[in-house]
Amino acid sequence: TGTAVVIGAGNVALDVARAPTTVLLTGETGSGKEALARFIHDQSSRAALPFSPFACGALTGEQLDALAQALRHGGTVVLDELAATPIDAQRRVLAMLEATPASRVIATSSRDLR
Repeated sequence: TGTAVVIGAGNVALDVARAPTTVLLTGETGSGKEALARFIHDQSSRAALPFSPFACGALTGEQLDALAQALRHGGTVVLDELAATPIDAQRRVLAMLEATPASRVIATSSRDLR
């Protein structure tokens, strides 16, 4: 039933929240990926640190600078719609992620990334 699916997803999310791992959430637009990312953050050891969502399709200039700053704060950074990251920003985002491993990264996508 629908309730069993929600409970199962909640249990998996709690397990993920406790693990120091990068997360990829996939699902249709409007399916609650950012809300699930927030739940994972709130249940993790990083709950007292910043939760910073970024729309990847808008990662240019000031937004890239804000992303770099958020990564340095050690909280949770959400890269919403990762596949929408502009080509010219992808290299910079990758360099930032490699240089600042202190933050937890949760990426979301409504596209099949395989």
